[in-house]
Amino acid sequence: MYSVIQTSAQLGMQTLDQSLLELVRRNVVSGAEARARAANKDSFPGA
Repeated sequence: MYSVIQTSAQLGMQTLDQSLLELVRRNVVSGAEARARAANKDSFPGA
């Protein structure tokens, strides 16, 4: 299921981690806060 969501971005699907990364990119949340809530902590290196 996770890989289907990852590969279906063109259909508007996003994983939790993809959404968190976008929030960090937009400076809505800090990298540390996103990492604390992430399913895959390795998606947030150095955060």
